[in-house]
Formats: sequence, C-alpha cells, structure tokens
Amino acid sequence: MVNRIHAFTVTALGDQLDASCLDQITHALAGAGATIESITFLSERGPVVVALTVTVPVTDEPVRAHGHGLRHVLLATTTAGGASLDIAVVPAVVAAAGPRLLVADMDSTLIQIEVIDELARRHGVGDEVAEVTRRAMSGELDFEASLRARVTRLAGLDAAVLDELAAHLPVTDGAAALVRGVKRAGGHAAVVSGGFTFATAALVAQLGLDHGFANTLEIEAGRLTGRVIDPVVTPQRKAELVVELAAHHGLAPERVVAVGDGANDLLMLERAGLGVAFHAKPRLSAAADTALTSGGLERILYLLGSTSAEIDALMAPR
Repeated sequence: MVNRIHAFTVTALGDQLDASCLDQITHALAGAGATIESITFLSERGPVVVALTVTVPVTDEPVRAHGHGLRHVLLATTTAGGASLDIAVVPAVVAAAGPRLLVADMDSTLIQIEVIDELARRHGVGDEVAEVTRRAMSGELDFEASLRARVTRLAGLDAAVLDELAAHLPVTDGAAALVRGVKRAGGHAAVVSGGFTFATAALVAQLGLDHGFANTLEIEAGRLTGRVIDPVVTPQRKAELVVELAAHHGLAPERVVAVGDGANDLLMLERAGLGVAFHAKPRLSAAADTALTSGGLERILYLLGSTSAEIDALMAPR
C-alpha cells in the first residue's frame, strides 16, 4: 500500500533567525509528523530566510487547513522559545515555480495610506472618517455601508484634489519589486481595491499592473457629490475577481497570490492559493495563510522561492 502524503514549503523569515530557531522549527515539524526533505537558505542577512521542503501524511483535514495547523504549531513553538518570526506553510502546488497571478489590495498595502482618509483630511473631516475606516478595516462595520457613509462626508470636495493625490501616492516599499518578480516569471498582477479608481489607475500606470478594479466617485460641476457610482467593490466582489482574473489568464486559483491588510480582504485571500496578510489587522492576520509583520512587500517573493540576490536585483533602481 502506498502512503499518501502532502508536500509543503515551510518558509521562516526573521532578522535574528539563528541555529537555535532553526532547531526549534525542525523539532516542531518532526513532532507534527513531518519529514524534512530539504533545507535551503534563501537569505543569510536581514532578514534571514530559510525554506524547508516537507512531507506529511494525508489526514482528514483539507491540505490548506493542514498547512494552517502546521504554521500555528511552528509559531507557538518559536514564540515560546523567544523568537520573533514570520512563517508560511505553502502547499507544493502553490509554491511551485512558474506563472502566477498577484492580486493586491491598494490602501495600506500597495500604498502606505488610506486614500479616503487623506481625502477627508483635506476636506476638514479627517478624524471622524479615519475612525470609521479603522473600524471597517478591523471588521467591526459592514464595508459597503461604511464606505457610503464615509463618501457622504466628502461632498463638495474639489475634484482637483484627486489628481493631485494620485500624482503623489506613497507606494509601499517593495511593491515594484514584487510586481516585477511575478511578471518576470511569466505571471500577471492586479490591484483590486475597495478604494477609488482615480488612485488605482495611477498605480496601474506606475507599477505596470495588468488590471485595476475599484470604486468610482461621482463628480458634478468639478466637485464630489458624496456618492459612489454603483456597483461597489465589496469583499465578495474582491473574491469573485480572484477567480475571474485567474480564469482570464488560464490559471488555477491555486496559482493566485492575494495580499491585503483589512477585514474586507478576507474573502479574497481565502479564494487565492496563497493569502498573505501584510502588516494587517488582527482578524485578517489570524485567518490568512501567513502574515508578514515587518519589512516590505518584496518579502512575499521569499515565500515563492526567490533568493536575496534575486530580490536585490529586482529592488535595484530603474
């Protein structure tokens, strides 16, 4: 009788990932019934990154849930040992080299701000809108209802502010390198946002993205009306776009990497083969396949098998 196994790539990232940490990881994997097939250092300086190929016997759990369980064991073990690491457990079909689709959120992910909060600040209602944004991204409020309520507070804002903001979006460190890395491997990249089209259009042009989806603010006589044009990009719509874009490019959903920071990204990350919570709210970090708590977006490339030398080349100024 042939034993059935699941194969995973376990990637650990940490600025102080030393021999003791690696020993904790290997012992925890053995205790969880995993067989380590190989160990490769992808980076030997900050961050130190090690990738372990492991196999585990098939259980009644779905492969993704099995990976989540392994990750939680590893995080608990290393945290108890005093280490602070980001750890991903990625099924082999997801980790395999080749073309894939990157689907990324915009606000607080591809860029360092929440666009609606910045518009509100310039309209003199920044504090009240930012508090609603915080609660919506934490999953305390219905996303669509909170979006419409926040946009209402922007009524009367000069539309020229949109162009000025779009021209000066603070792109997150490593975003350009992440997109280059995915596209260099024959893949594609999209921004799927609950924010606004004037900003996603600027990002598509700046980063060389293949697709951009967001909400359109209604403008009349050069000023915002306080309304958003239907349909709204809801959390459910984000998830649907993962499947639709993958099919458009002839890729299985398992070949999609989705990244976001807020509760409205949860369904999108669940539909992707690899869901990455990036500097995220607690609810998303707990549910995602992995959470990156430090560094830039280029660190996602380590989860896909890139080395520090390859990432350095992608990060070099163009």
